[in-house]
Amino acid sequence: MPGRECAADVVRVLQNDDETQQLYKTAVLSRVGVLGWSDAAALAADPLRAGTRAPFLAAGLATESVNPHDAGARWCSAALLQELTPLLGWEANP
Repeated sequence: MPGRECAADVVRVLQNDDETQQLYKTAVLSRVGVLGWSDAAALAADPLRAGTRAPFLAAGLATESVNPHDAGARWCSAALLQELTPLLGWEANP
């Protein structure tokens, strides 16, 4: 659904519902990382398990973070990128 109000509702749910957030992160990681569901779920639970795959995942998540059709994917991608920061050598707060 288009519009900022819908996007705000999506963000509100993802911020406050851990189970929904976990499922959505799993779906995003499965899609952008070309991962099976169980592998994606394990990474959603602990993104630091990505190890050397972190740059590959980060590239896909960066693209997904500007997806104009999916506010949930944008939010989850940004959250996952933040969680992957230690593996990428990026400064979270320069």
